[in-house]
Amino acid sequence: MKFFEPDKVKDDANLLYRKWKGRIESELPFSRVEHIDSTAINGALTKGDVDLYVEVALEEHEEAVKGLVKRYNALKMGCSACLQEEYRRKKSIFIEGVLQPL
Repeated sequence: MKFFEPDKVKDDANLLYRKWKGRIESELPFSRVEHIDSTAINGALTKGDVDLYVEVALEEHEEAVKGLVKRYNALKMGCSACLQEEYRRKKSIFIEGVLQPL
């Protein structure tokens, strides 16, 4: 496994954190988004990935995932006659689409 010195990735990690924090909070305005793990700790060696903790209140959770589940179920129903490879391709596109607007 390759690790990086914190000064080599810290600025990029912080930029990514701020970018994703803003996007997540715009989609989930009542969420709490925190930068966690080694890229968030001064002086810690890191693999270079940015880990985020996203929290929504229990009463907000259902609303936060309801639309996502509805879209995911529609994908599955639309693939009921698909081969597994085609389903996986469509699922991958779906996941990328969910993450892309953020």
